[in-house]
Amino acid sequence: MKNTNFVINSLSSAIERNPNNASAYANRGLAYLGLGQYDSAITDYSTAISLDPSIKECHVNRGSAYLALKKNIPAIFDYTKAITLDPNYVPAYSVRGHTYLKLSEYKSAITDYSTAIKMDPNNALVYNNRGYAYLCLKQYKSAITDFSTAIKLDPSIKECYANRGHAYLDLEQYYLAKKDFKKFLSLVPEDDQTAVQIKKFLNSLE
Repeated sequence: MKNTNFVINSLSSAIERNPNNASAYANRGLAYLGLGQYDSAITDYSTAISLDPSIKECHVNRGSAYLALKKNIPAIFDYTKAITLDPNYVPAYSVRGHTYLKLSEYKSAITDYSTAIKMDPNNALVYNNRGYAYLCLKQYKSAITDFSTAIKLDPSIKECYANRGHAYLDLEQYYLAKKDFKKFLSLVPEDDQTAVQIKKFLNSLE
């Protein structure tokens, strides 16, 4: 916290010396974003964008601030602008896909996640997120494939096991569901909310 405040003060001094320093506004916006001061972050990113509209990271980061404030439509607008500036910018597809997921626009989410995967096929989190979108659409086999790929790439992502367990459960593959749920429980604290629900379910089977 102290270091972040020092950074903010330093950047504020730089802005006073040169009010047209887009980079200083962008970096201060990033510091505010890290502190959860989303409105301040949006203000700084908006100023940076007005000074230099070509900074794609500003659009993505401002979108993330909007998303944190549950302003999903402005977030999508910013992510889309970043993609327009650089069609190969993977993070923009990933976060826009996540926003579509929050809006229950699962097909749009899958499209964005698929584009991100095509450009970065080793991103385990994106596979997990796309798998969750498939799960919401009840496309269980596609969901399981994605969750399994995510686990292969990064076995430490605990959500993958819970998500795949739910997919197996809906397919009535109870042995595999129980196996995944137990793996999930081994990776999370006992008071984890999802863990409590899964424990109740497992106890009901015994």
